Amino acid sequence: MSFLINQLLRFGCIVVGIIMMAGLPNLLPSDGSFTLNWSGYIASIKEVFQGLLNIQEITYSTGGATRALLPQLSGIVSYSLIILIGALLLALVTAGFFTFVTMLIQEKWRGKVKVFTFILESIPDLLIILICQLAIVWLYKQTGLLFFEVASLPGEPIYLLPMVCLSILPMIQYYKVMVSITEIELEKQYVDLAKSKGVYPTMILIYHVLRNALGSLLNYSKTVIWFMLSNLLILEYIFNINGIMSFLLEYLEPTVFALSLLAIFIPIFLFFALGQWLLERFTNEKVVM
Repeated sequence: MSFLINQLLRFGCIVVGIIMMAGLPNLLPSDGSFTLNWSGYIASIKEVFQGLLNIQEITYSTGGATRALLPQLSGIVSYSLIILIGALLLALVTAGFFTFVTMLIQEKWRGKVKVFTFILESIPDLLIILICQLAIVWLYKQTGLLFFEVASLPGEPIYLLPMVCLSILPMIQYYKVMVSITEIELEKQYVDLAKSKGVYPTMILIYHVLRNALGSLLNYSKTVIWFMLSNLLILEYIFNINGIMSFLLEYLEPTVFALSLLAIFIPIFLFFALGQWLLERFTNEKVVM
């Protein structure tokens, strides 16, 4: 019961924070003075609050026409969430596989692998996306086969290549954290006890180390998701994707901005709340988020 109350309090505080943040453009002076426009800010907050109570009536202007926000926003948010969650899962699975392989190789080779991952992590995300697109175009010229679509067209969304591009840097980040957590876990006494009982190293990694590392990975995922959201804007621009970040950049009306942020925040919040609940239930350990 305390878990549910805690999550509801966190959710309420974040929603209030988003509403207050949506009105900030009206707080800043626009006439060249240094006086904050508090009356305009409070009016904007009221407008956002009333708009969220009547979501069906929220509209936005595009191409000289006024349209209802909700049907359009649901499609845009769904598209971005599919790419974001797909990239996150791909990064987790790939990082887990490479961590498993790394922990099975000799220790002297691990140092070289860490240096290699450090070099990869320093590559800008924009360069990674361009390299992936150029590689697809080069393969198409060499083989005549288009393995992935390199740009989205109206009515023809693309998923796989954006997911791959968005997952590369988070995969490296997850890999470094997983290797670090695994090395710390392997030095604990329960691992020596398991080895003394004849448990295979692969079984220790999968059933004991991985389970103990899940809490730290879930907590670290918050940083990774914020990093991915910041890269999502670049990704949407390069792949011509009509996603939530491009939408937020184009439509800055307070009510539209607040509802768009809530639409992307709520699924992420539920993901972490469910993950925390499952970990605490099945590991009997307190997960601090």
